[in-house]
Amino acid sequence: MRNQALLEPLDLGELKSGESVVDLHEHHLLLGENVLRFLLKGINFPRGTEFFQKTLVLPDVVGHAHVISTRGMSHPRICYAQRYGQHHHSRFVMDVFPPSLNTVVIQLRRIKKMSDGECYLDGVFIAKELHPDCLDPAAGTDAYRFWQNHAFVFGEVPVDLTTVTSKPHYLPF
Repeated sequence: MRNQALLEPLDLGELKSGESVVDLHEHHLLLGENVLRFLLKGINFPRGTEFFQKTLVLPDVVGHAHVISTRGMSHPRICYAQRYGQHHHSRFVMDVFPPSLNTVVIQLRRIKKMSDGECYLDGVFIAKELHPDCLDPAAGTDAYRFWQNHAFVFGEVPVDLTTVTSKPHYLPF
C-alpha cells in the first residue's frame, strides 16, 4: 500500500448508469483492476442517492473472504484497526483462514465536491454480506447488529498497522 497522501485517483471507467468511477484509496487492489472495471460496467447507481451498495454473485470463486461471521466462533481473537481511507476503526478477526467465495460487494459513494456524474469507489470486498461501518453516515439500523457478529479478516484487507488496538474507546462493541 502506497502513501495515501501521494495517491492520484484511478479512473475505473463508467457505470452502466453513466457515472464515471474513481478509486481514491487503492480499493481496486483487493479484487483486481480489470475484474472491477468489468463488474462496474453492469451497475446502475440510483439517482438521488449518495451511497449505493451492490452484491454480485459471480460464476466462479474470486478469492478468500474479506469479511466473515464471527458468530459461533469459539473465542475469536478480535482487534480493531483503521483501513486505508477510513478515519475510524473497523472490527477484525485474527488467526482464521477465510473461505473462498464467489460473491463481491461493491460500495459506491457520491460526494458533493465531485461534479455531477462522478462517484468514487468506497469499497470492494469479497463477502457474502456487508453493511457500512457503524460510524458511517450511510449505516442503517442493522449495521450495529451486523458488526457485532462479523469482522474483516486481518491480513486480507490493508490496514494502518500503527492503529491496531484491542478496542477503541468510541466503539460500543
